[in-house]
Amino acid sequence: MNVRLRKLREEKQISQEKMASLLNISQPQYFRKESNQIGFTEEEWIKLADLLKY
Repeated sequence: MNVRLRKLREEKQISQEKMASLLNISQPQYFRKESNQIGFTEEEWIKLADLLKY
């Protein structure tokens, strides 16, 4: 799933820094979540879906 998230983010030309800011987390924390080292919360997934219009 997170590979698709990265692809969608890149298609929308949104940086990891911007995504982290929109989720109110740090860029390193966003990187760990996007690379599947730690999971997104349900609230974060909802925000991501809204941000990426998915």
